[in-house]
Amino acid sequence: MTSPNATTCRTQPVEPGSYGCSSTVTDFPQAERDGVITRMIEFAISSTKDQAAPLIGVYDHAALASEEAEVRYLLGDIPGAISALHTSLRHRPTTERRSRAILLARLAELQLRAGRLDQAITTWHHFLDEFPALSCGRAITALKTMRACLRPYARSPAAASVLHHAATLTTPTTAPRRTARSPG
Repeated sequence: MTSPNATTCRTQPVEPGSYGCSSTVTDFPQAERDGVITRMIEFAISSTKDQAAPLIGVYDHAALASEEAEVRYLLGDIPGAISALHTSLRHRPTTERRSRAILLARLAELQLRAGRLDQAITTWHHFLDEFPALSCGRAITALKTMRACLRPYARSPAAASVLHHAATLTTPTTAPRRTARSPG
């Protein structure tokens, strides 16, 4: 879900890939793109009554909504991606702290991209509240991405508050290194 250079904020639209012709996904009307996404989602959660294409197992609604958010983002539908992330968070149990935190960071990133600085800041504060309980590379990457995204807004008191909150956190890259004791 994150780009290879995740420490930079994605402020420019992603150029969707070509599908073997000169058309790209964004060449199609928004209603047609929404229709394709809706049909994909309906198929993914449909029952196994259709024996021609039975589904194996069950796909979690929270995970499906998260995947929908990424598809919508790649298609240029930022409001739809934000809505899908809200849905994913609603369906994700509070016990799934790591997943919820990563989703919160992604949601804040998209909110900022949509020009909703105040919402993004509130969401990033929620992410930072969860961060101390996490120990994973994706959370550290999300923290670095947050700092990069908010750097241009550092003069805003609200953004400065989030950056200050982030500065108080200890990550494996900022924690003091343990040194081996010499024998003796």
